[in-house]
Amino acid sequence: MRRDSVHAKLPGPQAGSDGVLPACLQACPAETWLSVKLVPRAARNQIGEVRGPHLVVRVTAPPVDEAANRALCELLAEVLQLPPRLVQLSRGHHARQKVVTIHQLHPGEVALPLGLRSS
Repeated sequence: MRRDSVHAKLPGPQAGSDGVLPACLQACPAETWLSVKLVPRAARNQIGEVRGPHLVVRVTAPPVDEAANRALCELLAEVLQLPPRLVQLSRGHHARQKVVTIHQLHPGEVALPLGLRSS
């Protein structure tokens, strides 16, 4: 068997409306993981662009006592029109690169309100 034929037709992840999943989203059975680069102490709360494997999100809160992490989850919950309890920080509590778990939504349902396009 040829080596390249083994990896030729692997099924892709669940796609958004254009058929391609943005690099910052990862599909899981009952949730979506969103890779974020958080910029605290910004001029305003804002969902930015995708840079590499991360979505850049700016929040006005300082990175003190988890304030920036709370502001990130609250902003995402507001934009996605979800209760705040369904948006949780999974990894990166003390780092700029974070992984946010969004419960009960598929990647396509997350990508559209965040303005994400395929990469």
